Amino acid sequence: MPKELNLSWVIRYGYGGALLYLILLIRDPASMKAYTESAGAVLAPLLLVGAGTCIYVVYRHLLGEWLLYPFAHRLDYYTARGNRDLTAGAVSPIWWLAQRGVAKGARREAYTAVRREFLPADTRKQLDLAHSEVHVLYLTFIELFGLGAILLADGNRWHLALVVAVSGLVFLLAAWAADVRLHRHEFRSIVSTDQSKRDGLEAFLASRGYVARSNKPLQPASGVDAAS
Repeated sequence: MPKELNLSWVIRYGYGGALLYLILLIRDPASMKAYTESAGAVLAPLLLVGAGTCIYVVYRHLLGEWLLYPFAHRLDYYTARGNRDLTAGAVSPIWWLAQRGVAKGARREAYTAVRREFLPADTRKQLDLAHSEVHVLYLTFIELFGLGAILLADGNRWHLALVVAVSGLVFLLAAWAADVRLHRHEFRSIVSTDQSKRDGLEAFLASRGYVARSNKPLQPASGVDAAS
């Protein structure tokens, strides 16, 4: 559990529930009013936070890890020459780790460890908040997709389902673009141009077993891994 409740945690665990409540309120305002009155002013928000937490965990560890983030990193890989070419040098952390020899299946774990354990607290909080904003876009896509599926199941509301699906697709494209941009933006916060700090980062990776302690030559990045 975190020692303090910061804004990034509120966004990640609260937004999904708040958006779900808004969707249900639009679809059936009478039922949601009855729910709010019966649950009470204390229990109703707690239930929404619980729902938001569940939505976030499913999205983060299933849909995100296995589908959404890998595609974002594929975009990052193919749209930046440095991520593929050693002479140019990687422009995002995940592909820098790949070029340092971190195994494909361990790149996200290494990236997460660097953000959580190696970076200064202020930098970590700034990056956490920035990533939370990207999570909002992904969560919006997921819930709109779910709403579209429900509307499509109604049979005679396919036109509305189509509108919702297109809206969800817009949020998904925005999320992928923002994800790629964020990872490139944070690169210099994680991989410093100061050689002594970069040596410290590589020593940290070696101490965790992600790279060999010897100076392993850089290698072309290949494959796709997930991180966010």
